[in-house]
Amino acid sequence: MNLIQATFTGLLHDEAYYWVWSKHLDWGYFDHPPMIALLIKAGTLIGDTELGVRLIFVILSPFFIYLLEKLVNPKDLVLFWKLLLSSAVLQLGGIIAVPDLPLMFFALGYFILLKNFIENSNTKNAVALGVVAALMLYSKYHGVLVLGFSLLAIPSLWTRRSFWIFSLTAFAVFIPHLWWQYLHDFISVQYHFFERSAGDGFKIENFAGYILGQILFTGPLLGWLLLYFLFTTKPETQTERALKFSGIGIYVFFLIMSLKGRAEANWTNVALIPLTYLGYKEIEKNDLWKRVVNIAFMITLPLILIVRIFMMYNFLPEKMRFGTEIHDWKIWATKMKEHAGAKPMIFIGSYQKTSKYLFYAKRQATCLSNVVGRRNQFDLWKEDTLYYGKPAVIVFNWRDYYSDSVATPQGIETCRTMDNFVTFSPIVFNFSDAEYKIKHGDSLRIDFNLSHRFKTLPDLNINSQFQPYISGHFYQNGKIVYDYYSDFHLTNKSFETTQHSIAIPSEKLDRGNYEFRLAVNAGWLPAFINCKKHKLKVN
Repeated sequence: MNLIQATFTGLLHDEAYYWVWSKHLDWGYFDHPPMIALLIKAGTLIGDTELGVRLIFVILSPFFIYLLEKLVNPKDLVLFWKLLLSSAVLQLGGIIAVPDLPLMFFALGYFILLKNFIENSNTKNAVALGVVAALMLYSKYHGVLVLGFSLLAIPSLWTRRSFWIFSLTAFAVFIPHLWWQYLHDFISVQYHFFERSAGDGFKIENFAGYILGQILFTGPLLGWLLLYFLFTTKPETQTERALKFSGIGIYVFFLIMSLKGRAEANWTNVALIPLTYLGYKEIEKNDLWKRVVNIAFMITLPLILIVRIFMMYNFLPEKMRFGTEIHDWKIWATKMKEHAGAKPMIFIGSYQKTSKYLFYAKRQATCLSNVVGRRNQFDLWKEDTLYYGKPAVIVFNWRDYYSDSVATPQGIETCRTMDNFVTFSPIVFNFSDAEYKIKHGDSLRIDFNLSHRFKTLPDLNINSQFQPYISGHFYQNGKIVYDYYSDFHLTNKSFETTQHSIAIPSEKLDRGNYEFRLAVNAGWLPAFINCKKHKLKVN
């Protein structure tokens, strides 16, 4: 069933994004470790199709369920399978090429090997546990939570000599990714911990949405019951203790994260392992809970089958249809390709559309990030520099009624052709200070070092309509509250001296805490991301 669905279901945005990664194999990527790219690369050896992207994941899915069955060792196999088939995530997640399934697969292997290691801490088991722990971390950074909470649950392991063999093995296998992070200024850590949800602050909708999302995500009908058993079941073995600590720890960790920003429901997916293990153990003891599982199974299974069909074929009437990530993107790409002709497409602020265009149109494209959006893998590759001075089609992420419009199944796309494309994303501002303080009304003086990441510095003034100059952008709660456009124009001579200074008036800023960055502006192009945010306190 998954093979059929993987073949006829369009790619999700993230699947297309990870497929692009697979064309540039590396030890790390902006958002995630490299396992997702490697698995997609292996699957696409049969071809760059939807099935090729998902092939390895379709294969991993039944092996995951097989290993889960071995870990749980259910007395009532029919009940166990009804519990699994009542989970939309375990069914639908089996075809989606995202890091979640590899993480769950290797986390499950980790718990199985941890059980062996607890029973027999020989060198062989220690090395095997270390290798699988590293593979779990190579799949998704959430594996750190599994590793940390499970080991906190069994402090007696720490005194064993073989524990350090396990630790050193995991560290040694993971060194290539750590080295990649070092070479890229730990960009993934910076993004996930300081950029992704920074500035949102506490919002009741994020907190309530997280709790409701977990109940629905883990079921949807049995989520409340499984979560109840996770928190109330008393573990009987050290392995069960590690499972319970991991499950509760993961849910509590992201609950705390929801206090400062949005926490996605799928971030806790690896907790489904302890949730299923402990939930089944309690359900099989009680006839009432068995009946609840039977009812949930009979309701959920046909609903999931309907969803499976909808994912492959949009059977809704025209008037009821809504935009999805999986329907009609091949048609969208064809429309965009017809408009662009042989020219590359530059998508402003949308790595998702860039990836979909690359997959379905098989034409040149890249993404330009700007100060109101977020960085992504395309910022590391700097492929926009390949098109410098050449004709290109710019695709806006806003409506511009003075530009060309392309009607697609995903709505109207606004485009404009630039005869001499310019990009200033490789220009870099490095500040002399990490944090700044000024008095209200005083100007903010910034001393900075000017550099660039072009292979060879091109003529920055090649396009008379897009002369680059410096701007300043100030944020509060993640949103821009003040833009300053200077008369500091950049030319090639600007790079003959690396040390520069700029003063930004701050009268429009009230007293308080801000974040700010310098950027390069040019014409109607949005301001580029040319440095990280810095803290500012206005007294």
